[in-house]
Amino acid sequence: MLTLFTQPSTLQSIGHNRITRLLFGFTDDLRAANLPALLVEHQNGNYVDHLAAFLADHSRLPERLRNTLLTLENTASETNHEALESIIQRRLGGATLTGLPLDRALEVWFSAPEELSQFATPPSNNITTHPPSADQKIENAIPLSSSPEERVGVRSRSPQNPNSKIENRK
Repeated sequence: MLTLFTQPSTLQSIGHNRITRLLFGFTDDLRAANLPALLVEHQNGNYVDHLAAFLADHSRLPERLRNTLLTLENTASETNHEALESIIQRRLGGATLTGLPLDRALEVWFSAPEELSQFATPPSNNITTHPPSADQKIENAIPLSSSPEERVGVRSRSPQNPNSKIENRK
């Protein structure tokens, strides 16, 4: 059962751009489940409240998304703090990540999703699922209506990317 992704304050801390980036990795799953509205911010400004409430009812979530969110929450748990920090140092080198442990786990997901397989919770119905590869995430992360300029921004992982929470050490 999800606990962190169901808290509006947690989603607010992570930020709309990063949440959207995560969800775009599951565009096909959300469309197949007739849930594409999760990819669009609500005009009335309560997107995180709506999303948190939706994620609280995990029976409606596509299985691959649900398993990924559970894996991210497990990765961010106090029990796995040292392992997460080790991955960050090994895979993101000279970067210092800011934010909540869940946000830090999310940055690893964006950069090296295969590293989180060790934190995966057993999928429901014993179906084996894996996080999408970097190529799959990039392919799925590009909305069909995006311009070439937007596509470049989605693919960018540079420290200057405003969606990134990586800071270069001086």
